[in-house]
Amino acid sequence: MQDAGRCVSELSHVELGALGEHVCEEHLVARGYELLARRFSLGGCEADLVMRSPTGEHVLVEVKTRRGEGTPYSWPELRVDAAKRERYRKLSRMYLAQFPEAGSVHFDVAGVSIVGEHTAQLRYCRNVELGDGL
Repeated sequence: MQDAGRCVSELSHVELGALGEHVCEEHLVARGYELLARRFSLGGCEADLVMRSPTGEHVLVEVKTRRGEGTPYSWPELRVDAAKRERYRKLSRMYLAQFPEAGSVHFDVAGVSIVGEHTAQLRYCRNVELGDGL
């Protein structure tokens, strides 16, 4: 797994994050999701990906990426804390106000671990609880 001819170990934090987002996007598209937006920003909040599920639901996706396999205690998706969930709660409300035709939106979290130069492990958590009925 290389990015523009460079080894994964040479990628910056931003480049590694973009690689994780790409891995997640490919995973979802292969399962029938449609990409609506990358790095969607609204009201100071951002979603790494906005997807439409095969059933038509709009999905805000937070992608967390790290190098190495790690242990369950260091999985990247566990870095989505209460503050991040609050930002997604706010983004969900603003998204529905701007795109009422979406009907509903939910929040998913993807954890991507880049292992070595050729392997990515993805863990995907659907419908992460945000509170307030979102």
